[in-house]
Amino acid sequence: MTGNVPSAWKEANVVPIHKKGSLSNPNNYRPISLTSVVAKVLEGFVRSSLERVLVGGGVVGDEQFGFLSGRSAALQMVDCLGFWVGWLDSGAGVDVVYLDFKKAFDSVPHAGVLAKLEASGVGGSALGWIRSFLVGRRQRVLIEGEFSGWRDVVSGVPQGSVLGPLLFLVFVSDLVGVVKSGSVLRLYADDSKLFRGIWGPDDVRALQRDLDSVSAWARSWGIEFNPDKCGVLRLGGGQSDPDYFLTTPRGQVRLKVLREESDLGVLVDGRLDFSSHILGKVGKASRSLGLVSRVFRSLDVASFLPLYKALVRPHLEYCSPVWSPSQVGLSGKIENIQKRATKRVRGIRELSYPERLRFLGIPTLTYRRLRADLIFLWGILKSGDPVGGRIVSLSSGATRGHSMKLEKKRVSTRYARSFLGYRVFPVWNSLPQNVINSVSLNSFKNSLNKRFSGLPLKFDWKDRSGLPRF
Repeated sequence: MTGNVPSAWKEANVVPIHKKGSLSNPNNYRPISLTSVVAKVLEGFVRSSLERVLVGGGVVGDEQFGFLSGRSAALQMVDCLGFWVGWLDSGAGVDVVYLDFKKAFDSVPHAGVLAKLEASGVGGSALGWIRSFLVGRRQRVLIEGEFSGWRDVVSGVPQGSVLGPLLFLVFVSDLVGVVKSGSVLRLYADDSKLFRGIWGPDDVRALQRDLDSVSAWARSWGIEFNPDKCGVLRLGGGQSDPDYFLTTPRGQVRLKVLREESDLGVLVDGRLDFSSHILGKVGKASRSLGLVSRVFRSLDVASFLPLYKALVRPHLEYCSPVWSPSQVGLSGKIENIQKRATKRVRGIRELSYPERLRFLGIPTLTYRRLRADLIFLWGILKSGDPVGGRIVSLSSGATRGHSMKLEKKRVSTRYARSFLGYRVFPVWNSLPQNVINSVSLNSFKNSLNKRFSGLPLKFDWKDRSGLPRF
């Protein structure tokens, strides 16, 4: 009501969290603010109301996927893939410009955030409270129990707060509007990528114009891109190699050409087959399994399952609807990790792999990826998210089966054949109406479990009998 935030709630101990690179370089750490727990409770209420206003009113658009309910990294990646494989299948190349804001959360000007909030319809005591929340903050660094001195915070939104990320989304919300030459911009908080199908020189020039517009937007709002962390990834091959330039306060910088890029935790390369990502994750899972094996020489079932599910399997399943392999060889490398892991359980080492899985009550990773594909697709189609319409098309006219059958697409490249919208087509269309009509996500999962309870693939990763094919 008064529009004031107590000064004690605006003090933060900053803990540096290492991101990547040299441990001795302070620029490789993310500053996380440890703020008042009571303040965070109130921030949560404010955020919930503010998100409904901003998202419902279209201020934060469908191009933004970060820190929003019902949106995820996997959803954004599948959305982008829908564009990319469509262009590649039509014979074009694809140029993807990855952009990295320089200290984005820390450099956002408070006046800019408040001006955009006010333009979005936020006013009165609510705007006053947010102004008080941002202005007059101070912080100190905490490392191993030792404190630095206090310093005033003159810009940015606090990383580690509840409300800060949403305020950042408001600040970048109008960035999408400057892209006017037909390129596509996608955001995940401060991670952004600008991309376009390349049929010829006109498309290259159009992508550069949009890149210039994005650069001009950043300069006008007092923030910068870090050119050392920006680059262009070319998908598909067979195209020319044009240069793209990023305009910075110190002049134009030619963007480096990337061989591969970690995109929201998924390694993307020019072949778009995700083999590098899969092999990397197999290596990480193998190292985690090795650590478990060294610490626990022998495991019973009760000890094995929580350790495996928490420390090993997540490496092999993060964002699987994006990269699920169509090659048997890659599927085998993934499955081999679980095969080795189950041999660590005493008393069942002499059993075959399918027998060990039945004993432990866990399915093959191949089955889990298929199930994850179906759950992912059901979620976006039922939610009405625009992404659904970009990756699949519902069949029109009278059809046998359920009411959400997918239209079979004609595709000509491996890019499209391995894409979620194509590979899941026959299994999705074979589901009965009562499964599709599930009233909640948990209900859909339970219905799938019953539907596939006797599926051979569940315990034998090579046996796809019982699954429909094209």
